[in-house]
Amino acid sequence: MLGYSRGHWGSENGLHFTRDVTLCEDRCRVRCGQAPRVLASLRYVAVCLLRNADYPSVVAATRAMVARLDLALDLLKRPGFRF
Repeated sequence: MLGYSRGHWGSENGLHFTRDVTLCEDRCRVRCGQAPRVLASLRYVAVCLLRNADYPSVVAATRAMVARLDLALDLLKRPGFRF
Protein backbone atom coordinates (compact mmCIF):
# COMPACT_ATOMS: atom_id res chain seq x y z
CA MET A 1 0.00 0.00 0.00
CA LEU A 2 2.85 2.36 0.82
CA GLY A 3 4.41 1.81 -2.61
CA TYR A 4 1.12 2.66 -4.31
CA SER A 5 0.77 5.83 -2.23
CA ARG A 6 4.32 6.94 -3.05
CA GLY A 7 3.73 6.24 -6.74
CA HIS A 8 0.64 8.44 -6.67
CA TRP A 9 2.48 11.33 -5.06
CA GLY A 10 5.36 10.96 -7.49
CA SER A 11 2.91 11.59 -10.30
CA GLU A 12 1.30 14.44 -8.40
CA ASN A 13 4.62 16.10 -7.68
CA GLY A 14 5.96 15.50 -11.19
CA LEU A 15 3.32 16.56 -13.67
CA HIS A 16 0.83 18.55 -11.62
CA PHE A 17 3.41 20.52 -9.68
CA THR A 18 5.19 21.38 -12.92
CA ARG A 19 1.97 22.49 -14.59
CA ASP A 20 0.97 24.56 -11.59
CA VAL A 21 4.27 26.23 -10.71
CA THR A 22 6.00 26.54 -14.09
CA LEU A 23 2.94 27.19 -16.25
CA CYS A 24 0.84 28.95 -13.54
CA GLU A 25 -2.18 26.71 -14.03
CA ASP A 26 -3.86 27.62 -10.73
CA ARG A 27 -3.75 31.34 -11.55
CA CYS A 28 -5.61 30.81 -14.81
CA ARG A 29 -9.01 32.48 -14.68
CA VAL A 30 -10.62 30.52 -17.50
CA ARG A 31 -13.62 28.70 -16.01
CA CYS A 32 -16.38 28.41 -18.63
CA GLY A 33 -17.21 25.72 -21.16
CA GLN A 34 -14.52 23.46 -22.58
CA ALA A 35 -11.76 26.06 -22.38
CA PRO A 36 -10.28 24.83 -19.04
CA ARG A 37 -9.97 21.28 -20.39
CA VAL A 38 -8.43 22.49 -23.65
CA LEU A 39 -5.90 24.67 -21.83
CA ALA A 40 -5.00 21.79 -19.48
CA SER A 41 -4.40 19.56 -22.51
CA LEU A 42 -2.21 22.19 -24.16
CA ARG A 43 -0.21 22.57 -20.95
CA TYR A 44 0.26 18.80 -20.81
CA VAL A 45 1.59 18.79 -24.37
CA ALA A 46 3.87 21.73 -23.53
CA VAL A 47 5.31 19.89 -20.51
CA CYS A 48 5.93 16.78 -22.64
CA LEU A 49 7.69 18.85 -25.30
CA LEU A 50 9.79 20.68 -22.72
CA ARG A 51 10.81 17.45 -20.98
CA ASN A 52 12.02 16.06 -24.31
CA ALA A 53 14.12 19.16 -24.92
CA ASP A 54 17.83 19.02 -24.17
CA TYR A 55 17.68 21.07 -20.97
CA PRO A 56 18.25 20.03 -17.36
CA SER A 57 14.72 21.00 -16.26
CA VAL A 58 11.35 22.14 -17.54
CA VAL A 59 12.01 25.57 -16.03
CA ALA A 60 15.30 25.94 -17.93
CA ALA A 61 13.63 24.81 -21.15
CA THR A 62 10.75 27.27 -20.62
CA ARG A 63 13.15 30.17 -20.10
CA ALA A 64 15.11 29.24 -23.23
CA MET A 65 11.96 28.89 -25.35
CA VAL A 66 10.59 32.25 -24.17
CA ALA A 67 13.86 33.93 -25.10
CA ARG A 68 14.09 32.30 -28.55
CA LEU A 69 10.90 31.29 -30.30
CA ASP A 70 12.82 29.45 -33.03
CA LEU A 71 13.93 26.87 -30.41
CA ALA A 72 10.30 26.24 -29.48
CA LEU A 73 9.33 25.72 -33.11
CA ASP A 74 12.25 23.32 -33.58
CA LEU A 75 10.85 21.12 -30.81
CA LEU A 76 7.72 20.57 -32.88
CA LYS A 77 9.79 19.45 -35.87
CA ARG A 78 11.86 16.86 -33.99
CA PRO A 79 11.59 13.34 -35.38
CA GLY A 80 10.56 10.60 -33.00
CA PHE A 81 8.74 12.79 -30.49
CA ARG A 82 6.58 10.76 -28.11
CA PHE A 83 4.22 11.70 -25.27
